[in-house]
Amino acid sequence: MRWIVLFGNLLTIASAHPFEFVSRDTPQNEPYVVEKFLVTTKDDAQAVRDYWTPERLASIDHDPISTNTTPVPENEKYRGAEFNGKGDIPRTVGRLLYTELIEGSGWQDSSCTATLVRSENKATIVTAAHCLKTNLMTQNHTEWNKNILFLPGFRDDLPQVNFTINRAYVESSWVYEGLNYFNDRAFAVLNSDFDSGKAAGLVIGAAQDIQFGTEPPYGTLYNLGYPRYSHDKEEFRYGSPAFTGRRLAACYGEAEVWWRFPSDLVGFPCHMSGGSSGGPHLANFDMERGVGTVVAVNSIGDWNAPPPEQVLYEYGMSVTTSFSKLLYEAAQGVKL
Repeated sequence: MRWIVLFGNLLTIASAHPFEFVSRDTPQNEPYVVEKFLVTTKDDAQAVRDYWTPERLASIDHDPISTNTTPVPENEKYRGAEFNGKGDIPRTVGRLLYTELIEGSGWQDSSCTATLVRSENKATIVTAAHCLKTNLMTQNHTEWNKNILFLPGFRDDLPQVNFTINRAYVESSWVYEGLNYFNDRAFAVLNSDFDSGKAAGLVIGAAQDIQFGTEPPYGTLYNLGYPRYSHDKEEFRYGSPAFTGRRLAACYGEAEVWWRFPSDLVGFPCHMSGGSSGGPHLANFDMERGVGTVVAVNSIGDWNAPPPEQVLYEYGMSVTTSFSKLLYEAAQGVKL
């Protein structure tokens, strides 16, 4: 049976060894929080910014750019169309650039999506764990991604505010155990603005809500991301700005739990693909204000059922679980 993992090629800046700690709320024999330091000096932060030249950004793999301007039909927008909403979304959801090690091919540039969420330090983002470190289920190595850069409100390759990542928090099983489909979420702490020294939330002036303790499937959700490909290849999506990583795309629908394995993954019909990983699933979404509650992050694409009744879904890993809260608390407690 075919399934698609929405792995992006993310750049990482790896330190010699991950620093690990066991949460006081978690027994030693249970999964624990892994803390990874990434960019901790201004020189390293500047090196990441210098790395991302316009030419390098444009060369990240994507569908061929099309000049076609056929709009997405109204009855197809729920499965993916450019997000034209206003409010806080264009400031809080952004493209996440990185470089990852591809076994047999070396380091390659790629991208995901991430979201700034409300936090004490006003510098906490949520994304998919594979956007920061590839899981062992696909590659036999332990390197973290490098050159990671968060660009909130990314649109049309134009210059905008950007932030490097100081440190990241993921579940231990994602780092050290193979064949792990179910812990693909991470929280990370952004370094302060390079010029003003202010925290990202103060520069941006907005953040999305996040809620813990609720159970999937969460009802009607909006799913946002910066996909570089379209699964359906229809002329109204294929090669368009919202499906080649240049603009934000959105899907929406009634969430369902993943049918293939018992898990906290939830999804609905959506034709976004690689690059949308890590993007938020938003409950209680207010289109006018551009605010909602993050309950999951894009992780994988899969059919919604065995053949012949198959519809392509994009599934998100829940971030409302008790362990997700441990990751979030570790991140938001960091004072830079």
